[in-house]
Amino acid sequence: MLKQKIYGLLHLLLKHKWSVVGGAIFLVFSLSFLLKRLTPPPTPTVKTDLIQKNFNGSETDFNKVDFVGQKIDLADELTIAQVEIKPLSGVLAKLTKQFNLKKSEKVDNLWQGPKYSLTFDPYLSMYTLVRNETPSTVGGIDQLASLTVAKKIIDDLGFNDLNINHKNVTYLEGAGDLHPTDNAQNAKYILVPFSYQVDGFPVWFGQDNYDPVSVMIDNQLSLQKLTFKPNQLSFHSTGTLPTLSIDQAVNNINHDIASVIFVKNKVDLEIDLTKLTKVTLNKVAVEYRIDEKKVAIPYYRFSGLAVNDKGQKFEVEIITPAVKK
Repeated sequence: MLKQKIYGLLHLLLKHKWSVVGGAIFLVFSLSFLLKRLTPPPTPTVKTDLIQKNFNGSETDFNKVDFVGQKIDLADELTIAQVEIKPLSGVLAKLTKQFNLKKSEKVDNLWQGPKYSLTFDPYLSMYTLVRNETPSTVGGIDQLASLTVAKKIIDDLGFNDLNINHKNVTYLEGAGDLHPTDNAQNAKYILVPFSYQVDGFPVWFGQDNYDPVSVMIDNQLSLQKLTFKPNQLSFHSTGTLPTLSIDQAVNNINHDIASVIFVKNKVDLEIDLTKLTKVTLNKVAVEYRIDEKKVAIPYYRFSGLAVNDKGQKFEVEIITPAVKK
């Protein structure tokens, strides 16, 4: 009798299997929608193109986003600024003369010299000057002397109003593949990033993950690498807006008011950002970013670990505005 009931139930399920599958799918989407509706409403914030799409052009449905790191305190209001961007004239001429660089006749955007080579990336609008040979050096890094040398290089090129981004100064060690180290005595290089600042916070272009200028100095106080955008920036305050709390910002991410600007995974070459099922954020910083309208707006930049609906696990960095509308 029991077997007959079980067989009957299985027959019924198989007969209506597509209805069952469809109902299950509908239930899952309904629960997901309901969960988002049950969360607190988003806090209105500024409209900006930087959170419409991710760095790769995709859009993300964020779910179960939590922040478990140390919170930071902000002033009640932060500045909004209009940005004027002008090309930095003469920088290429200075570099070619100083390092005896000659433009390549075979390769576009390449200048070569006896000790250094210069390339230009038109996609990033970025120049990179790098030493042709890796010096054989011993000893550690003298931070104060290195910062002084790096600042002089920047000043000599004609950059104005750039500040060392001390939070991102990094010691590097290794031979072929350089990696960060906390031990200045073992470091072979020091990477010194420079940035413009508004309200004491660094300014980035769009969804960039790199400072507009950075200098790598070896432990003999010689230039190893220089990267820069050939621009001069000036900022004009257009007023202030009240700041969002960390909790409000995270809630806004859960309502998809955010974008992914960086992902990293040791296994998968391509990561699907369409639907993130769980995001655990453990670090946060505040920075300004310049949008397509040349307006500098303060953002929270969160970092942590994410899981998507394909089961991929990866490091992630997410930005969302730090001010209310």
